[in-house]
Amino acid sequence: MSYKQYAIIFPLSPRDMRGINTGILQGPPLSHILFVIYMKPLHACLDPSREFISSYVDDIQITVSSSSWWKNSKLLEEAFIRTKAIATSIRLEFSTYKKDLIHGRTPRETVSRSEHPIVVDGECIQPTPKVVNWLGFHFENNYGTQTHYVNRLPLAQAAFDRIKRLSFPGGRLTPYSTRRMAKAIVIPTLLYGVEFLNSSATMKHKMEVLLN
Repeated sequence: MSYKQYAIIFPLSPRDMRGINTGILQGPPLSHILFVIYMKPLHACLDPSREFISSYVDDIQITVSSSSWWKNSKLLEEAFIRTKAIATSIRLEFSTYKKDLIHGRTPRETVSRSEHPIVVDGECIQPTPKVVNWLGFHFENNYGTQTHYVNRLPLAQAAFDRIKRLSFPGGRLTPYSTRRMAKAIVIPTLLYGVEFLNSSATMKHKMEVLLN
């Protein structure tokens, strides 16, 4: 990085170039790989028999499981303390204000939603009303998928409507190009998460209508 230079540009700024001798650039594919390797210690600090941590680049999700919501709250607090200690040792910080908490239930459980909070960095975090949005996946507290597809369907429909305006006779895209664009944009948007989030029969019908 010693040969890289940067400048802060704003109106009437001198735009003097300065050298950089630390860090990695944002954007190149190697940056993400190096960051994942750098974060590896975070995944090794939890007990796999009762805790699970998943991450995508710098977004992290910690999941715990037990026989009671109260115990889950304590397990989450303890897991965060250990995770934060490892992060501090490798000079990483968490944006704890960007956080969500949800207590899950099995689909057959009909008990009321848990209101147990957790304490993170001295701040009391209350559970979200129903859904947690993580990397475009909408997780419900009873493992339902209705909210996820209710949100994905209008996104795909909006993309499809925009593509139609670019096609003949009013637009400039040929029918072939329009179909290719629809396959590249609409289908991935609509089917995001279908590998492990099953939808209801009604939602499947609505998705099939759009796909057809």
